[in-house]
Amino acid sequence: MVVCCLLLSFIEYSRNEYLEETSKILIQFIQKADSQWVSSSFYYIDQITSVCFLIFSGLLYLSHNTEDGFLCVLSGYSGAAFSGILKALFAHPRPFWKYEDIKAVACPKDWGSPSGHSMAAGTPLLVIYLLLVNRNFPKKYRIIVIVSLFLTALTRLYIGAHFFFQILLGFAFSGLLALTLVTLHTQHHFKFTCQVFCIKSQVLMFLMILFSVFLINLQAPLWEKFWTENFETKCSDSLSNEKAQNKALMDSLLWANIGGLIAGRYFLGPGNFLCTSKILSLVVFTVSIYVTLQIDQVLKGSLLLLLGSRYVEGFFISFVLPKVFCYKTKDYT
Repeated sequence: MVVCCLLLSFIEYSRNEYLEETSKILIQFIQKADSQWVSSSFYYIDQITSVCFLIFSGLLYLSHNTEDGFLCVLSGYSGAAFSGILKALFAHPRPFWKYEDIKAVACPKDWGSPSGHSMAAGTPLLVIYLLLVNRNFPKKYRIIVIVSLFLTALTRLYIGAHFFFQILLGFAFSGLLALTLVTLHTQHHFKFTCQVFCIKSQVLMFLMILFSVFLINLQAPLWEKFWTENFETKCSDSLSNEKAQNKALMDSLLWANIGGLIAGRYFLGPGNFLCTSKILSLVVFTVSIYVTLQIDQVLKGSLLLLLGSRYVEGFFISFVLPKVFCYKTKDYT
């Protein structure tokens, strides 16, 4: 998978213009299914897929299996955090920025490569798929995961948010991340209830935050004026290099959430903490994610406040929710 990601990254850099021109034809073909109903459907599917697989991961964490569920939640945040770094490195435009004749169903203002949805949604989906294979679950569950991946990709193409290769690149990095996480998980390298492991993880997340901040602030990506013009023609907002970089930074700072998640899991201790009601688990986790997104919007102007808030959000999800709404069923030995 490492070789695959490196190869696809090289192709994205070296053949970017050709890939964009080729993908333009595909997007225009898909967008021929043009009606208010179709556009609205894809728009809402896009909004749902941005967080629904993270919410499903939270449901697994609270009501099915604490260890597997926590891995899925962790993978969702990890995919999104990595996508922020990669987007700043590639700094490639979105289809509706570059081409006047590609419509914008949604108006994202961050870089397009790799697809953030492919990583934020693809990583937990692929983790779930690998866990299903390891646990010998029926094939119908794996088919649901594959369909979800396909629907995510098709939606991003239809709304004009990504070229096909940006989606493929996102899934490749998702596969690498998912395979790494599941391998470490199944070989019992993730010792979330071990103090030493927790401390090392906190240090690693702090270093990843510093790396993300310095990398993105040092970047001076190419910016074309007509991207802004195309965006403002199609959207009731403005676009700039600064906004694209800031959004990439916002995503990469999800390392703070991951640090909080790991700390909360450590203090929760060993064992399964399961909620008796799956509906309650779903509602509680959904509300928690919604509230954290609103807090992010309020605090995004202050880096230190945002980092502190995100750390607390991660701790709240992994420690407070199961402590308050669930009960301990057994200890692992």
